[in-house]
Amino acid sequence: MNLGSFRFYISLIFAKSAYLFLSITKLSAGTSIIGLFVRKLCPNFLKYANKCIKYKKINVTGTNGKTTTSGLISHLIKKSGYSLINNSMGANMLNGVVNALALQINPFKKTDYSVIELDEANVELVFKDFDADYMLVTNLFRDQLDRYGELATTKKLIQNGIDLKPNITLLLNADDPLVATLEAKNRIFYGIKEVRWEEGLSPSETHTEEVYTCICGKNLSYTKKFYAQQGHYSCECGYKRPEVKYDAVVTLYKDHSIININEIDYKVPLVGLFNAYNAIGAISMALEMGI
Repeated sequence: MNLGSFRFYISLIFAKSAYLFLSITKLSAGTSIIGLFVRKLCPNFLKYANKCIKYKKINVTGTNGKTTTSGLISHLIKKSGYSLINNSMGANMLNGVVNALALQINPFKKTDYSVIELDEANVELVFKDFDADYMLVTNLFRDQLDRYGELATTKKLIQNGIDLKPNITLLLNADDPLVATLEAKNRIFYGIKEVRWEEGLSPSETHTEEVYTCICGKNLSYTKKFYAQQGHYSCECGYKRPEVKYDAVVTLYKDHSIININEIDYKVPLVGLFNAYNAIGAISMALEMGI
């Protein structure tokens, strides 16, 4: 065993011991602080963690819906009988990711999958050392401009991470015109073809009146607009909503949703159009991986 491997296993022992201590003393929730010290003990922790995942490493990023979408993907994987590591408590920056891996890695047995939620600005930091087979991007909204500036800057942060993984497969929300411009060799799109409402219900999501522009700078035209910038768009320059592999018909009810993808109905115990997008992303990921 070389020094790096020794540091890795020592850091696992430290992480599990520290979490037990914090749980007993209730000094901290232990979602990120342990990751900080693990990285000090083993600077190459993420590189060594790669070998602990047997099959695929799945990642989820975007402005909104990361936790719900990664949780749904994790649920589908577990229900299919596989083991997984997931930062389910939502600590999605570098220390939080290391924290989750250090606590959940079994040094004596490989875990089947990892499902990691990533803050947009931390994709590159994590991808420098941690492998990635899939990346699902939910949306890019203006909610976090106080942190990252313009939407183009947020997109660039994600793209910088993607560029480190030439063989990654992107699963992108086709209805978001900025998400759909993310580049990789392998790209798959999901989206909504049509929305239907139970009798008595009506659209309730906030529809912003802001005009969204194409990558060429001209205003986008919409034949369908579901909310904010998400919908069926095109521009006179030729840019338009890409061809969608998982195009869903969504029927919204008071207490659930029915999502039809490729002529199969999925009943989802979540309400609202926004959660429908999260569910479509998760279902599409599961279908793509054959789960």
